[in-house]
Amino acid sequence: KLARLSLAVTLMVLPSSASPGAGVGRVEKEIEELAKRVRQAIVRRDLKRLLALVPPNGMGCGETTVPLEEVKRDLSDTKSYLHARLFDSNLLRTKYADHGYTVSLLELFSRFPRAQVMVSFQEFPGQDPHAFPCAVFVPSGEEHPTMLCFFRQKDRWWLTDTFYYCI
Repeated sequence: KLARLSLAVTLMVLPSSASPGAGVGRVEKEIEELAKRVRQAIVRRDLKRLLALVPPNGMGCGETTVPLEEVKRDLSDTKSYLHARLFDSNLLRTKYADHGYTVSLLELFSRFPRAQVMVSFQEFPGQDPHAFPCAVFVPSGEEHPTMLCFFRQKDRWWLTDTFYYCI
């Protein structure tokens, strides 16, 4: 049985002009732009913008889907894991210390506003090798890189990243 301790955030981000199989350079540029937009929304604590990017059917978490209403509630709830992972390092270090993260994305992006963004690709058998790109934020210092991964559906990129903890 899948225990949902947190969910994988899936955000519909932007329409894409690149088709599956498009050149790596075009995909990389699109993913870099998407990463900047997601980073800006988190740094600005723009819940409305983040919620506007969540698909109507909700977000994936392992093999389940978290309904949009629950995502809204978790994003707004300052004591939830989703809110902590995105915005509250102190809560991550205390209430959610066993989840493996000690720095929220807000803190990471604020401390390293010029973190280099590299694009890598996840490979899945039988799939286009450029269909599942990831933006990897590489901060300076001792912080570990943070990855935001995307997939395409109906000419749009969707962001899927484990902001929640799913097992």
